[in-house]
This record gives sequence, C-alpha cells and structure tokens, in this order.
Amino acid sequence: WDVTAPAGSVWLFNSSGIHVSSYSGYTGIESALTAASSGFEIHVGAGTFTIPGTDQNGLVIDKSVGLYGIQSGVAATGVARSGGETIIESWIGTNNPTAAITIKADGVTIDGFKVTNFNRDGITVQQSATETATGVSLRENISILNNWVVKGAVGAATSNGVLFGENTTNSTNSTLDATLDNLSFSGNYVDVGTSSARPVAFTSQFRGSGGSFVVSDMVMSGNTVAAGPNGTSVNFAQYGAQTFTNASITNNDFLGYFSLSGVSGSTISGNEFLKRAYLGAVSSTISN
Repeated sequence: WDVTAPAGSVWLFNSSGIHVSSYSGYTGIESALTAASSGFEIHVGAGTFTIPGTDQNGLVIDKSVGLYGIQSGVAATGVARSGGETIIESWIGTNNPTAAITIKADGVTIDGFKVTNFNRDGITVQQSATETATGVSLRENISILNNWVVKGAVGAATSNGVLFGENTTNSTNSTLDATLDNLSFSGNYVDVGTSSARPVAFTSQFRGSGGSFVVSDMVMSGNTVAAGPNGTSVNFAQYGAQTFTNASITNNDFLGYFSLSGVSGSTISGNEFLKRAYLGAVSSTISN
C-alpha cells in the first residue's frame, strides 16, 4: 500500500495496514501517537517539524509503534537525500528539551528522519523502570534505522547524537540491572560536531552502584559515525560498566575514536576506524 504521506502531513496506519487518520505539523505527530495502538505505523511526509517552546519533553514515544520519515529504507549519508527530508528539530531558544526524541517503550522503530538542533540528545533510549522499582529494567526490540542525526547550532556543548541506557528519571540512584535486548542500529549518519560530543554512547552512569547494563543481540551495520571538528571526540563510547553479548558490528565507518569493552560471543568485521580503536572482546570474531 502507498504509505508516502504528502509534505507536512502525518498519516496513521493500523496494524492491518489500513490508513485510519491524517494529521499535519509537529502536533500531528503527537496526535497520531496518542491515537495509535500497539503495532500501528506513523508515516510523516517531508518538511520540518519543530518541537514547540511549550514542550519541554520533546517527542516521547511510549507505545510500541513504528515512526517512518520520507526516507525510510534509505541509508543516511550526511547530505540531503533525493525527495527531501523529514526533519524533527527542537525549537530555537532557551530551555530546549533535553532530547529531541525519547523512546520509552519496547517494539519501537524510528526510520528515515533527520534529527537536528537538539539540546543534549538527538535520540535517547531510556530503560523501563524508575529508581524505586525492583527487578530488571528491560528495553527490547528497538530499531533505529536510516536517520541523519546532526547537532546543528543549538543547545549544550556536551551532547549525544544517540544515547542508550539512561533510566526514565535520569536518577543517579538506580541500582537496577538493565538489559537492552534486540537492538538494530543501521544505515544512520551521526555527526554532533563538537569536540566534547559523543555521537553514539552507551551509559550505565544512571544505574548507580551495583547496577549493570547488558546489551544483547545488537546489530550495528552500515552506519557512519563522525568525529568532532578536531577528531577528538569518542565517537562510539561506553560510560560505566556494560557488557555486550551476541553483537554484530559490521561495515561501519567510525571517523573518530572508538571505545568498546566487555564484548563476548560477537562478530566485529568490515569496519573502518580512522582514529584509535579500543576494543576488549572474548570468544568473538574480529576481522577487517
């Protein structure tokens, strides 16, 4: 079926692929999310969708839905793609949202957007529990595909293009074990452009003492992750204690420093590292 929404428009499809509603503008994306049920798809046409100054949370995805821009299925290259871009940006001014897009649900796909002019994070994937909960905080079945994440001129100097692992309250008190399972991160171009930035980062800083962060069944392929202007940023980094199991990291271009440890049972091959690469892995296949 034809899912190509016109410029400036937002189309909502149910889990059977039936077009059920149409909206327009940034508020149309939020309206579609409100109306959606699990398994629905939201298709957004070309154009710029600006988070309004009254919205301090940015675009929050808290349902198992797919969000598709005009370039879904087309790898990002760092230049405008033919047919235009679907651009999500923070509003220009003070008190920008911490993140342009925040994922707070399992089974979420974000495919084919340009995310820019954000304050601290372009896209952040948060864990499912607050610091007062018990048990394991799980997030699973997340796909971030074919997105162009570029800092722009707005917001904090220290920023993350795509961030994984914070809990829902940003608390330093959480001692929960956290698991991110079945992550697909492919076809993205990430460039946050400042020397103190982290284009792609995994963090357990908000797990607190005693809490671990395990990333399992991750596929990371065909991405370009740029460095800061002097090549000094760690462009793929982990902060705190994490482990990566059954990961496939293949055919990526890492243009700054690369740092990853705690890897087991994984395949790392066909990648290009233009700066120093720090890798700690066991029981894994590593090749050019």
